[in-house]
Amino acid sequence: TATQILIVIQIRTVIRTRTATQILIVIQIRTVIRTRIATQIQTVTQIRTAIQTRIVIQILIVIRTQTVIQILIVTQIRTAIQILIVTRIRTAIQIQTLINVPDFLIQLAITALVLLQLKNHCLAPEQRMSKFSIL
Repeated sequence: TATQILIVIQIRTVIRTRTATQILIVIQIRTVIRTRIATQIQTVTQIRTAIQTRIVIQILIVIRTQTVIQILIVTQIRTAIQILIVTRIRTAIQIQTLINVPDFLIQLAITALVLLQLKNHCLAPEQRMSKFSIL
């Protein structure tokens, strides 16, 4: 009976250690799953922030290029209008008064130049008008 009691005690300790190791394994698996989920969430947030920063960078680049293009167009048209005014008007007083061109005249010149370019693309080379003849 004493040996049976010892065997039972040993079996119980084996069962307890097995359940303890199983519990430990389960806890480790749960922590691994939690850390995996946490890393997945981190990667998702990193991807989202990366996508958002890329979109913001693209928007900023588009805005910068648009403003640069607009500035270039405005400066080109202003210089073109100033050249036209200088060639059309002879006296220095009239040139000084007309160099400060209002914004609506610049927009009108933009639309005129764009329409002229579109018209010139459709016409034959001998039928095309010059930029000076439209203004």
